[in-house]
Amino acid sequence: MRAPADRRQWGRTVEPLGAGDPRQVGPYRLRARLGAGGMGQVFLGYSPAGRAVAVKLIHRELARDPAFRVRFRREVAAARVVSGAYTAPVTAAGPDDDPPWLATVFVPGPSLAAAVAEAGPLPVAAVWKLAAGLVEALQAVHACGLVHRDLKPANVLLAIDGPRVIDFGISRALERTAVTSTGQIVGTPSFMSPEQAEGGRAGPATDVFSLGCVIVFAATGAGAFGEGPPASMLYRVVHAPPTLAELPGGLRELAAACLAKQPADRLGLAGLVDVIAAGQASADSTGPASFWPVAVTGLIRSYQAQLSAEMQDGPAAAGPVPEPAVLSEPTVLAEPTVLAEPTVLAEAELARRRGDADLRIAAVAAAVSSARAAWQDAMAAQERTAARVAATLLPVPEIASLADRLAALNGLMASGQWADLASGLDVIGKQAAAAMAACREAEQEAVALLDRRGELRGLLDAYRARATRLGAIEDTELEARYADARELLWTRPCDLSASAHAVTGYQRAVRALSGRERRP
Repeated sequence: MRAPADRRQWGRTVEPLGAGDPRQVGPYRLRARLGAGGMGQVFLGYSPAGRAVAVKLIHRELARDPAFRVRFRREVAAARVVSGAYTAPVTAAGPDDDPPWLATVFVPGPSLAAAVAEAGPLPVAAVWKLAAGLVEALQAVHACGLVHRDLKPANVLLAIDGPRVIDFGISRALERTAVTSTGQIVGTPSFMSPEQAEGGRAGPATDVFSLGCVIVFAATGAGAFGEGPPASMLYRVVHAPPTLAELPGGLRELAAACLAKQPADRLGLAGLVDVIAAGQASADSTGPASFWPVAVTGLIRSYQAQLSAEMQDGPAAAGPVPEPAVLSEPTVLAEPTVLAEPTVLAEAELARRRGDADLRIAAVAAAVSSARAAWQDAMAAQERTAARVAATLLPVPEIASLADRLAALNGLMASGQWADLASGLDVIGKQAAAAMAACREAEQEAVALLDRRGELRGLLDAYRARATRLGAIEDTELEARYADARELLWTRPCDLSASAHAVTGYQRAVRALSGRERRP
C-alpha cells in the first residue's frame, strides 16, 4: 500500500483565544480555538457544569444572508434530533443570535485525516470496523430526514470507542447563498459525489458515494480519484473510474458498491450493513478487543494527553480544566437551556431589526410577485393544453333520455366506436399529465429564478456596503459598474446570465480595491 503523502505531526491540538475572539457564546464559556472552515470558526467551550463542547460560530458574512439564516435554522432543528452512537450530537444552538452558532459534544480525538497522516493507513480489520460505524452514523442521520453532504476524513473524529461523524446536514445551509453564487463549491472535491460535482440534488446515495471515498482513504492513505486541482478532481469524480487496485478484495468490492456513478446503482445503507458483516466475519478479528489497532489507540491517547497539557499551559481560566471525557455510550442530550428574560434593546438595535424586517417583507413581496407570474404562465399553458384536448374529443350528440343513452351506448359498443372513444380518452389523459408536468416545471423554474435573482441582489448589496465602508462610492468607474448591475437585476430579472456577469465584475472591482486598502 502507498504511504500517506503527509506523515507530519498535527502541531498544537488547540490554539489560545485571540484578542478578537469571544469569551462567551450562549451558555458556554470559550476556552480555546479548535479550528476554522468555510462556515465558521470552532472553539472549545464548557457548560456551567463543566461539560466540554465544540462551539461553531458562523462567519458574519454568512450571518448577514437572510436565506442562509432560514436554512441554518431549519437544518439545526433537524440535526438536534439526530442521536447515534457514532455521531457527535448537537447539544444547543442559537440560530437567531448575532452571529448564529451551534454546539456539539466535544470528541477528544484526532480526525481520521490526521490519524492516517500520522500513523498511516488503517489495517484491514480496523477499516471494516470504521465502515460499520460510519454506516450506523449515516443511518441515524438519514432517519431524521437529513443528508450529510460533506462526509470526509476531516469530519470523522476518532474516539477510543469508535468514530464520530460531525457536521451532519449543516453544509446544506451554505447552498444558494451569496457566498457560493459566484462559483465556489460547497463540499470537498475529492470526496464529493458526481451529482454534487454537476450541481444536482443531494440525497442519501450522495453520502454513500462519499463513504466509499472515505473507505478508500482509510485503507490506502490516498483518495479514490487521486490528487490535483479542484477542477481536475471534479472531472475525475464524474467521468473517471476510482482507483481501487490497492484495496484487498472484500474492501474493494465494498468501495465499488459505494462508488457507482449513478445514485440508483449504489448499494443502500441496509445492503452495506450485510456486506460489512460478511467482510468482518472473513477478516482477521484476533487480537485485543479495542475498537482501534494499538497504533491508533496510542495516537488517540497521545492527542488527549496533549490536549490536557496545552489547556493547563494556556491562559488561566475560571476554574480547573476537566479531563476530556471518553464517550463509550451515546450521550443523552440535556434539555435545551432556558433563556433568561429578554433584555431591552437599544433604539439603534430596534431600528436595525426593523430594517431587517422591512427587507424580509420586500423579499416576500418579490417572491409572491414571481410566484403569481409563474402561476399565470402555468394557467396559460393549461388553457392551451385544454384547447388541444377539446379538439381531440369525439363529437357526442345531445341525448334526451336514459333509454336513448343506453341505446346509443349499445350502438357504440356494437360498432366498435367504444374502443375509439377509449383511445381518445387515453390521449386526453396523457395530454393532461403532460400539462401538469409542464406546470410543475414552470413552478420549479420560477422558484429557481427567484432564488438566483435574490442571491445576486444580496451579493450586490453586500459589496455595495463594503465599497461604502471603503469610501469608494465616489469612484466613477466603480459606481458605473454598480449602476449597470443594479439596472440588470431590477429591470431585466430574467436575464440572469448578464446579471451574474455584471455582479461578478463589480464584486471583483471592490475586492481589488479592498486589497489595495489593506496594503501598508
